[in-house]
Amino acid sequence: MTTLNDVFGADVCRRSRAQASVDVFGVAWPVYKVHALLAGLAAVVLVLALGGTGAVAVWVGAATVLLVWWGERAALHPRWDDRACDHHARR
Repeated sequence: MTTLNDVFGADVCRRSRAQASVDVFGVAWPVYKVHALLAGLAAVVLVLALGGTGAVAVWVGAATVLLVWWGERAALHPRWDDRACDHHARR
């Protein structure tokens, strides 16, 4: 039989801020993901409206999603400091 010992305490391993989220079909999504998908969709529509091909529209949309997703995530969410929560850390 195995057991789990709570060595670090209840609040040591939590993030300092709550993440803003949007309910999408009953699942909480971080807001930056929704922004990225909407920006990608807008980019695809814009490229197609300006007379671009479908392949160009998909590439531009994918690049837009990637840039907004990672850019907003990096800008709005500070790095999570694991401190004592890192299971590789030696004591």
